[in-house]
Amino acid sequence: MVDSSVPLLDIRALTEAITKPPLFERSAAAFWDDPYISSQMLQAHLDPSHDAASRQPRTIGLTVEWIMNRLGLMPGMRLLDLGCGPGLYCRRFAEAGLHVTGIDYSQSSIAYAIADATRYHLPITYRYENYLELDDLDAYDVISLIYFDFGALTDAERACLLTHIRRALKAGGRFVFDMRTSADFAQMQEERTWNLQPDGGFWHAGPYLELKETLLYREAETILCQHAIVPSSAEIRTYRLWERYFSTETISALLLHHGFSVDSFWSDLTGCPWSDASMGMGVIAA
Repeated sequence: MVDSSVPLLDIRALTEAITKPPLFERSAAAFWDDPYISSQMLQAHLDPSHDAASRQPRTIGLTVEWIMNRLGLMPGMRLLDLGCGPGLYCRRFAEAGLHVTGIDYSQSSIAYAIADATRYHLPITYRYENYLELDDLDAYDVISLIYFDFGALTDAERACLLTHIRRALKAGGRFVFDMRTSADFAQMQEERTWNLQPDGGFWHAGPYLELKETLLYREAETILCQHAIVPSSAEIRTYRLWERYFSTETISALLLHHGFSVDSFWSDLTGCPWSDASMGMGVIAA
């Protein structure tokens, strides 16, 4: 006899949740601004033992030091950090004397960043905002987008962002960012895994089953990490995290189309020299 009090798994809904979508199709479930997931992301940002959400403190310090030196930044210059999270880079840039603005679409991270700036007596401006809606004009000497956020956008979103960044930079300003590379994409494989979380986890406070797929879109050098979350007493939710990979040729063409020229390529934003075998790519564009 079937216990009618036990919810039945909707196989049709689950099948739809794990179907491979068209390239860059977004899911309906909120991610960056979901209150619970936002709080989990903040914990990951602040954990110094791994690089899951933010890089470890030593790497952050080396990155800020290298950007300051490479670009010849001086106290009083203006920097905008897009996707700033809890302000781990912003604080260090501000301590170096820059006028810093940070934008992020996570209320939890922005609230932490504001409190952190107050604690260290740093005059950093933080804005809870979707940086795809950036409307600043001729305001910054440098705009940064650090830790592969550039590849997490759809092509249309990326084009929109580059237009906004071009407008927000002062004459002679630089855009500094990083992404994953074609060499990294070449070793990616499709896979499907599952994970049971009886006590809750990153995606949901209560018990849930996670079905995770890595799907490849080879013609666009793009992968999709698709997470179907099956809670014990709620509707199935699907989260789609896209990642676009680039070569020096493809990123140069994209930047040129939006009015930028490439100043230099690097293997990361700590100043490691560029190699065609690098899994990551740092770019300074003007």
